Amino acid sequence: MKKHYPKQLFRSVIYDIEAYTSRKWLVKEIVENQYPTTFQHAVLESQIRPKRQRIIVSNVYAPIFGVVDTNLLDNNEFFKDGFVQEPEIEQALILSLTSHHTEYNILAPEVLNLSFANEAELEYKLKQIGVERKEIELTLRTIECKKNDYQLFHGETIGYELFNHWDD
Repeated sequence: MKKHYPKQLFRSVIYDIEAYTSRKWLVKEIVENQYPTTFQHAVLESQIRPKRQRIIVSNVYAPIFGVVDTNLLDNNEFFKDGFVQEPEIEQALILSLTSHHTEYNILAPEVLNLSFANEAELEYKLKQIGVERKEIELTLRTIECKKNDYQLFHGETIGYELFNHWDD
């Protein structure tokens, strides 16, 4: 079984979002890694009207993050849909993770929604969306692309591989 990254780091990074956004985004709930899930998440709420909620989801094995719009979620497919970009939150994550001197990935919806069946297809799709492989190297190592011959689980997406319900 792979080693989880420290819960304290996740909690610290999430609370740093409040500080780095001058409390425009407040933490409503944190759900840290609990077996058998491969993700942990926090719910944040904007303090600017109209109020919005975002879920910051992270893989438990590495600090790899995605942002989810709660209005776009389909409860039957937890974190399969709903990925969005939220620049203010993403910038706060970058500042926090950089201050912790840790390798991380903050993934755009286009990356999280990628599916591929081999390395050539991965390279082609990354080129199509303008993302260099080195930008998501931590993600590729975490989902063990090389070990699995660059095949995702049943044709699913990178987001599904990172944030599904079962500890593989």
